Amino acid sequence: MGLRNEALVWRLLLLMFAVVGLGWCVPARAVTLVEQAQLTLALHGQAPAQVQTPQTVALPYDWDQRQGAVDGEARFAFEIPAADPATPLALFVPRLGNSFRLSVNGQELARFGAFPPAPYDDASFAPQYFMLPASGSASPQRVEIVIAAQAARQGGLSPVVVGSEAEILPLYERALFWHVSGGRFIAIASGVLGALSLLVWLRQREPIYLYCCGRCRRLACCSRMHRCPGPGGACCRWRPSRPRCPCCAGSPWPWWDASTPGWHASWA
Repeated sequence: MGLRNEALVWRLLLLMFAVVGLGWCVPARAVTLVEQAQLTLALHGQAPAQVQTPQTVALPYDWDQRQGAVDGEARFAFEIPAADPATPLALFVPRLGNSFRLSVNGQELARFGAFPPAPYDDASFAPQYFMLPASGSASPQRVEIVIAAQAARQGGLSPVVVGSEAEILPLYERALFWHVSGGRFIAIASGVLGALSLLVWLRQREPIYLYCCGRCRRLACCSRMHRCPGPGGACCRWRPSRPRCPCCAGSPWPWWDASTPGWHASWA
């Protein structure tokens, strides 16, 4: 039975790494990455709210790091060149929150949540995808994204990816899988492995199984919160491709999410 279980664990690990490898084999696409925008801030807590002059900022924009313990709104404006006036464009925003409004050439296209955001208004837990109408002219389209952010809720705006629907939709679906479906899978798998480790510890009283149970429980909670289970908490949350995580021995995303449950499975 021990050899059969060990062989099954290794097969599951190989299947997991094969799925991750297939995701990284997707060829690069010619898309536009918007990494700068004109920012206009309106900070709350004053009467009336203080509106600052527009300034050019680099994306990603993390509200908590830039503004601290202050609520408010931020208006990001940028222009998209129209390569083909008859072809609609698509926008992919990996992270956007807490609440937001998106307008194109002065016309509101999408909205999420209230201004200021309600306790459960948080669009940043899933990537956002928008279809822009065809411009009909060769002039650039002006896009405005207004966010309403609250302190300590990790509001902000990541870089925006622009392209055709055929180019952007696969990127959005891939991000949706890793950030939402992948997180749920990791949370469920980690919870099951943690429960098994706890049962083994109750029978054998070996510390390694109790430690494994705690690590699985922590990973399950952090995966559901889309956070890195390390000292920094929300590790590089507003970057579309996560850099090296400080708690995973230098493993870049998504390898830390795939490798850590694998180690727990081998321990259990």
